[in-house]
Amino acid sequence: ELKWTLDNLGFVGDAAQKQISVALDRFGCSALRARTLRSLSGGELHRIAFASVLVARPSMLLLDEPVASLDQNARAQVARLLDSLRGDATILFTDSDPDLAMRLADRVLLLDILTMTTWPRVRERFAASGLSSSTARRLRRILGQT
Repeated sequence: ELKWTLDNLGFVGDAAQKQISVALDRFGCSALRARTLRSLSGGELHRIAFASVLVARPSMLLLDEPVASLDQNARAQVARLLDSLRGDATILFTDSDPDLAMRLADRVLLLDILTMTTWPRVRERFAASGLSSSTARRLRRILGQT
């Protein structure tokens, strides 16, 4: 996957191999180098996907639900990975997990698509998330709730 990205950018030979090694090391994927994609877990696939994109050194990433369908351990790994990218790229992501957004984002945009049936569940998730009282107050203010 990483080689394919670099091939398309015109990198070949030792320069490409060095960038692949650096990217695999950064994402904790060095041990996966000899494995096939079919043999990887969901979390491992996510890390390889990130590495294959980031080896191109983009200035911006657009991610749609980057931790969806991952177990708790893989979610934590991806969250740490996203956090480690601060300063390297602008990251815009969508996610339905308010805890992830509040933990990783510098800015949060909440889309007002809540219905009368979904708002109570969202409010319960915020309440159960263990957010600090100042963060909870800030969210309530943002959401127009008292």
